[in-house]
Amino acid sequence: MAHALCLTERQIKIWFQNRRMKLKKEIQAIKELNEQEKQAQAQKAAAAALAAAAVDH
Repeated sequence: MAHALCLTERQIKIWFQNRRMKLKKEIQAIKELNEQEKQAQAQKAAAAALAAAAVDH
């Protein structure tokens, strides 16, 4: 592969390492966004439950 791309084996190795790290960071960012969305939904549900309880009394 390195020869076909006119790159050194080291350059190919580093490219793949960088690609894996980029993918890992993107996955982590998606997980954090999902967690934030879950927390926001839980807070909305709790606020709605409190509002409903306040109306009932």
